[in-house]
Amino acid sequence: MKKLVCLIPFGLLVVLGLVFLFAREEKKTKKAEDYYSGQYVKEVFKKDRVGKIEITMDAKDYQDLKEKPLEKNYYSCQLNFGKLHLKNVGIRTKGNTSLEHVVKEGGEKYSLKLEFDHYQKGQTLYGLDKLCLNNGYQDPGNLREYTAYSVFEKMGAQTPLFSYFQLVINGENLGLYLGVEGIEEAFLKRTTGSISGNLYKPEEALDGKYLEYIDGNPDSYPAIFTASVFGNESQADKEKLVACLKALSLEENLEDTWDLSQVIPYLAASSFVVNDDSYVGNMFHNYYLSYKDGKASIFPWDYNYAFGKFDAQVPLLHAKRSVDSPIANGGTKKKVLVYQVISKEDLREEYHKLLLQTAKCQVEEEGISKFLDEAEAVLLKESLCDQEELETAKEEIKEFIVARSESILAQLQSE
Repeated sequence: MKKLVCLIPFGLLVVLGLVFLFAREEKKTKKAEDYYSGQYVKEVFKKDRVGKIEITMDAKDYQDLKEKPLEKNYYSCQLNFGKLHLKNVGIRTKGNTSLEHVVKEGGEKYSLKLEFDHYQKGQTLYGLDKLCLNNGYQDPGNLREYTAYSVFEKMGAQTPLFSYFQLVINGENLGLYLGVEGIEEAFLKRTTGSISGNLYKPEEALDGKYLEYIDGNPDSYPAIFTASVFGNESQADKEKLVACLKALSLEENLEDTWDLSQVIPYLAASSFVVNDDSYVGNMFHNYYLSYKDGKASIFPWDYNYAFGKFDAQVPLLHAKRSVDSPIANGGTKKKVLVYQVISKEDLREEYHKLLLQTAKCQVEEEGISKFLDEAEAVLLKESLCDQEELETAKEEIKEFIVARSESILAQLQSE
């Protein structure tokens, strides 16, 4: 009997030791992309309701964030989302011109980034590594951005997930935000199947900003290579992307060097929503460029100025923009990706086909307007928006969508 008593704790120690070793081995062999499960697709982004995010952070840090928003410093915070509680989450302000405008106007409702693995490697929100919270600057109810992303989804472009959230920080209710999936590892795994490849977010007016070919030296493209998201590319990786730019400029082997299954829907949706604060517009930013497995691609980003709003005075004027010259003031030729795809007959046919389908969907079924109605219904149910302001914004966008659809049909149905 004494032997049995002695053996029980010994056996228990052996079992515990094996569990510890297996746990260590699992931790050691766990691959980076194993952290990014697709669970967040259903758990985080729910279009039929407004999610609630509650954040607690050091009072001094929160004051610093509010007083020094342009510095975009990260701070540590705790986050509650439903039943999930995360510690040591990174939070910072986001935005460029829009952030400056909010500061200049004396506002304190900034757009924010929540980076779940900023301080703690492998930490995610149900598999999501970054969530961007957009404040709806010049976009009541975030209706423009919500509807624009809906158009990209409808046309088959690889689009970040999005839905509405209410944000509370240290008990202060900051109201409504549009949450958008950050374009980083989790997005790449969800859309492309793995986190491999290189990713860039060009922002500056530097050489290479139009995706034009300059020469074979990657150093000639600071607009791209100083804007690396991961910072993990080799010289060979850079040279391969430059080769894609060369093929684009010379219109050679586009099918082999660019993911046209993504590029064409991106360009078609961009043409439909007329966002001049973008690459398919008067600017050279608000998109992500990727390189993976021999091909370059492009992803949409930031649409609070969609549906002609970049020209705040007369947005409806831009509803009649030519689909084959989608950039105002003759700028289409500068944007090499836009110009070369539209210039190539077979690719232009695919581009026109997507635009026609979307325009017909609106004219015959009010298919695009329905996105607005769905968003409005959710927002009014939660009473997080001024009803009159929301209705005005909705009608303005709907008027543009109708006019844009009619213009596209008039331009393309005679072909």
